[in-house]
Amino acid sequence: MKKVKHFLGFLVLVVLANTSIFAQTPDSLFIVGSATPIGWSIDKAIELTKNPDSLTQFIYDGPLFPGEFKFPVNRQTDWQQDMYMKDTAAGKFYHHIGGEEDDVKWVIAEGEESVYHIVLDFHNMTIEITKIETPPAPDSLFILGDATPIGWSIDQAIQLTKNPENSEQFIYEGTLAAGDFKFPVNRNPDWQQDMYMKDTVLEGSFYHHIGGAADDNKWTIAADEGGTYKIVLDFNTLTIDIKKIIETLAPDSLFIVGSATPIGWSIDQAIQLTKDPDDSNIFTYDGILVPGDFKFPVNRNPDWQQDMVMKDTVNEGSFYLHIGGEADDNKWEIAEGDSGKYYIVLDFVTMTIKITKLGATPDTLYIIGSATAVGWNIDQAIQLTKNPENSNQFIFDGELVAGEFKFPVNRQTDWAQDMFMKDTVNEGHFYHHIGGEEDDVKWVIAEGEEGIYHIVLDFTTMTIEIDIVGGIPDVLYIVGNATPIGWSIDQAIELTKNPENPYQFIYEGTLVPGEFKFPVNRNTDWGQDMYMKDTENEGHFYLHIGGEADDNKWEIAEGEGGTYRIVLDFSDNTIVYTNVTSIAAVHSGFSKITVYPNPASDRLHINLSEENAGSVTIYLLSGKTLFQAQINSSSTDIDLTQLNISGFVLIKVSTTSSTEVFKCIVK
Repeated sequence: MKKVKHFLGFLVLVVLANTSIFAQTPDSLFIVGSATPIGWSIDKAIELTKNPDSLTQFIYDGPLFPGEFKFPVNRQTDWQQDMYMKDTAAGKFYHHIGGEEDDVKWVIAEGEESVYHIVLDFHNMTIEITKIETPPAPDSLFILGDATPIGWSIDQAIQLTKNPENSEQFIYEGTLAAGDFKFPVNRNPDWQQDMYMKDTVLEGSFYHHIGGAADDNKWTIAADEGGTYKIVLDFNTLTIDIKKIIETLAPDSLFIVGSATPIGWSIDQAIQLTKDPDDSNIFTYDGILVPGDFKFPVNRNPDWQQDMVMKDTVNEGSFYLHIGGEADDNKWEIAEGDSGKYYIVLDFVTMTIKITKLGATPDTLYIIGSATAVGWNIDQAIQLTKNPENSNQFIFDGELVAGEFKFPVNRQTDWAQDMFMKDTVNEGHFYHHIGGEEDDVKWVIAEGEEGIYHIVLDFTTMTIEIDIVGGIPDVLYIVGNATPIGWSIDQAIELTKNPENPYQFIYEGTLVPGEFKFPVNRNTDWGQDMYMKDTENEGHFYLHIGGEADDNKWEIAEGEGGTYRIVLDFSDNTIVYTNVTSIAAVHSGFSKITVYPNPASDRLHINLSEENAGSVTIYLLSGKTLFQAQINSSSTDIDLTQLNISGFVLIKVSTTSSTEVFKCIVK
């Protein structure tokens, strides 16, 4: 009987353990984000499938694009629901409590768009993200159906055009009426060919129908939705984009002319605007305007009888189509003092115009985003530095991690301020986002691209330079015959990370005549990355890629051995090494500089012997400067009580003939 009781107790424990595992698995799970087909429309978030073979797993099979994503437990539009977000541990996720500030998302990098298979397992809180290699696009593709001009006559099916800029895309532009359509790969009249059909589970996707199979899922144009359409099928992501082309008053071409333009009123030289390649209803002008007037003719005819686009004087920010020969002549005006580079967008769907002056340098600029140290806490946004040599440039030097960022002009928490965002049309450019507008185009730091960055925004050219200076290793070592352990890399000496500066590693110890360099681990195969001497930039180091042939080491010369303090700063890839027991710089003759007493308490005496002038600087071991002064006689005293210090300090004394650094203890 006892055995039975014990056995039943064991069963109870097992059941309870399993119950606790299943309890943390949500009833439903969704995916949302700029990387998904539905973007950030949480009310349309895509529901994941619960694995029928596992009570703790959810699965997503579908396309992902460059951008971010996370997993809410429902579609509530207040964004206060619990979610599952990316853990700092690789391959893990964690439970975000609704309403908390943390917002750690997964990122799909540029060029990584594809179909993905994602499995979230709540048993061990792991996530597997697998990029699915989609089948190559077919050689040709056709459209047919009663929604098309040729109906169901498959021998006349209309061939789609392969995108010349993307071989994985096919494009159809033409009329569609009420009815159905699908995409066969050829015109064979036996109807046994493969086709591409509508994915009825995943909105905006298609799948590969195998010729002869019974499935027949078609797209449908509703009774009142007939018109001209542009359809793009992307075989990289297995997604379809169906857009109705709205018929507007948009001309084939548009020009700008007027006293405010570089060509004045010479209409035969009118400057042509750029038509948006993805939207024929959008025209843009990017150029100089000076005080004066301007308007937009549809051609360069010198008789001035052409139609023109003119200013709507009743509705601010709108325009109308002036009929050639009519008397009205409403022009836009650039006022005195407003000369500069302008970006103008005319939208013939909404008949609106947006005029933005470029190059207007803000007084201040900040960086914010999940890629920055402050996250999305805009009240803590990091202020950029204005270039002292160019007042139209702002500079950021600092660490960026995987995530997004943009540049607001202040720290106001209403998020209504102007910002500067990524220009997705002109590579390497940014644009002026007007506060309150819906556009939100950010830069992205992809996984694996974390590091120290140097960013320069130039408001004269509206260009941005983003350079990675280098990453910060987790640990760093020193090795070499100049060190106490020689070339025994398995005993390489670990450097100390500066607690006051996360970008710095410090070595304090003995060095003898010989060489040294800095590996990132103690692996004995010598295939690891290292930091080596930059022979072209004095006082700098660079990242040596493990296995490469370069081997540039630092050298301690004969007679220069002693106790050294070395500081490697990864914010600017600089190295400073100081012999704290001997002369730090080469000087002629035997120096008679003396510093005493050592240890010192209240006063420190410096004697320059035969010299009558010099300078003294006192540093903490962290590199912080405590005291600087000129010496105008052969000796001087320093009042240490005014410095409020104790412990080791470095004292640098310089004269016209020598420089020495002394290590001193202050009690």
